Amino acid sequence: MLVPEPPFETERRYLPQTNMLETVYRSADGAARVTEAFTLDGGAPPPWREFVRRVEGLEGSLRFSWAVEPRFDYGKREAAFARAADGFVADGPGYRIGVLAWEAGEPRASDGGAVLSGSFTTHEGSRGTLCLVGDGERPLRLPSRESVERRLEGTVDDWRRWLARSSYDGGWRDAVERSLLALKLLQNPETGAIAAAASTSLPEVIGGERNMDYRFGWIRDIAFTLEALMRLGFEDDAHLSYLWLADASRTAHPRPAPLHGLGGELAPRPSQLSLAGYRGSRPVKIGNQAVSELQLSGWGDLLQATWMHVERGGNVLDAESGERLADLVDVLAAIRRQPDSGLWELPERAQYTNSKIGCWVAFDRALKLAERGQVPPRHVDRWRSERDAVREFVEERLWSPNRNAYLLEGRRRRARLREPARSAAGLRRPGRRAAARNDRRAPRGARRGGSAALRYSGTREKENAFTACSFWLAEALALGRRFDEASALLDGLVERAGALGLYSEELEPGTGTLVGNYPQALTHLSLLSAAALFEEALAEADAERSPHRAEQPQVQRQEAQPLERVSPLEPH
Repeated sequence: MLVPEPPFETERRYLPQTNMLETVYRSADGAARVTEAFTLDGGAPPPWREFVRRVEGLEGSLRFSWAVEPRFDYGKREAAFARAADGFVADGPGYRIGVLAWEAGEPRASDGGAVLSGSFTTHEGSRGTLCLVGDGERPLRLPSRESVERRLEGTVDDWRRWLARSSYDGGWRDAVERSLLALKLLQNPETGAIAAAASTSLPEVIGGERNMDYRFGWIRDIAFTLEALMRLGFEDDAHLSYLWLADASRTAHPRPAPLHGLGGELAPRPSQLSLAGYRGSRPVKIGNQAVSELQLSGWGDLLQATWMHVERGGNVLDAESGERLADLVDVLAAIRRQPDSGLWELPERAQYTNSKIGCWVAFDRALKLAERGQVPPRHVDRWRSERDAVREFVEERLWSPNRNAYLLEGRRRRARLREPARSAAGLRRPGRRAAARNDRRAPRGARRGGSAALRYSGTREKENAFTACSFWLAEALALGRRFDEASALLDGLVERAGALGLYSEELEPGTGTLVGNYPQALTHLSLLSAAALFEEALAEADAERSPHRAEQPQVQRQEAQPLERVSPLEPH
């Protein structure tokens, strides 16, 4: 905690093109600026974790107080501070933290060492620094003030150098850059995993029970990550994420688990904590039940990610990885007719459209990898047969001519969904690009109001807008050459970001309030994909214009196109 004496007002922003947060506090007596960040050293975190807050006096005087009260193991274990070298250190189970203060008041340990606190007063030109360092059970580094402030200053340039790799130069540049920076903070720098969110149990509906732990890496998200990062010029980051995916797939072989810990281990099954929860929203969870679910679309995500890694990333699989992928596809051939939990992890297993499309993608990408010698071709005839059978199932069983849309599933649900229900998952189908143009069905996957799209229709419980689906809708509109609609939708979504340009999992359609875990990787990944594909589709539309029409006005953001029914199951 670091706070000035009230009353005060605040202005907050990220320093442009960085993950460094700047807050200006103003009161009747003065003003001060707090700059805070996890530091980088030459573009990477130091060997320990280091969080720094610098407090600069701008005018007059302002009195601040600060406190550190660590609780380990989700508040179950207290820790006591003891003086060590020039700072204070507290030990917890498997982790140690240290606190250093320079010109920020004399630290005082109280309550038996459980709380470390201090206070100080700023004046014009003053500068105080607080530093929190953390590490595992290794000896803890307590750095000097000079080295801490050097890293804090260098972190600005480190972020800007990293962001300069971006190849995006479209109309939503600020939002794209903020999303890239948010994803980089969610990426484990050692393993390449990207956490689905930085939080657990922030409710989808305030006071409700749909509270999930998203601090894990989803195979689905990594597939989206590779596509977005490669498209925007971040091939090294994409490669690191794929290495995590390859390592994680070994732990669940021969079936891919939907999610893993950030070290590649299987995520724990959920348990509940005796905590009040955000605004009384219980339960508060550790772990996620999806780890034990059958999600057939995961095969498609894994094979699609591998295909992009090889085809677009210029990488080569090792023999062991190729054999393992072939085993996975053989397993899918045996079980792909089974009902599963679907992309949205609904309680009843069914024949979900997106799951079957994921099966098609898995077989198709396995065949392509086999053609290039990346996967052993021992069962390609069966894979081809299964791919064609899945296509027939989707077209005959999961398409509704009356509604001109893919249904969420192919039979009446007995429980929570009324038939026929539609899912926004069809907007984000892998390999969709070749089929989306002139595809009337693409924008009709989910109900929407303004810029708010639902995951699926037909639920009896309250369902807020799933923000990623709104970006999928914008992407589908752009790929269908409906540029005015896509542009307006993207503009509205960008305006609905939080004050710092970040998105949670969901939005309340009426109020625009951010709800759910925050910030959420899938939402930011979907923003990146939609913005990049909009510019690509617009450029393609320009290039396809006849040279004989060059004297006419340039293509506008919407160009009328004939619409016809085409299959979503087309090669990428």
